[in-house]
Amino acid sequence: MAATDPPRVRITSRKWDGGTHRDNEADLLDDDEYGRWLWMPDGTPVDGPGGVWLARAGLRLFPVGAPWWSAFFVPATPDRPQQLYVDITTQQS
Repeated sequence: MAATDPPRVRITSRKWDGGTHRDNEADLLDDDEYGRWLWMPDGTPVDGPGGVWLARAGLRLFPVGAPWWSAFFVPATPDRPQQLYVDITTQQS
């Protein structure tokens, strides 16, 4: 059985005034009891207010039942420590 690429999803976050904060794609890994898990490969283009930049690889969680936050886990590399970002958000209808 051949492996298939995971589906890609778009993640767009906005600032309080409606302006784009981040806009990028990620691989949908799975949905489980904790939420929706996404993988952003190293070098993924991210569009933001300062232009496009290439992100470090990381794992993103959008938790079930908590639409006001998401977490982005960035693994350690030889030159950088492990990082955790938590975005406080609201759901957009």
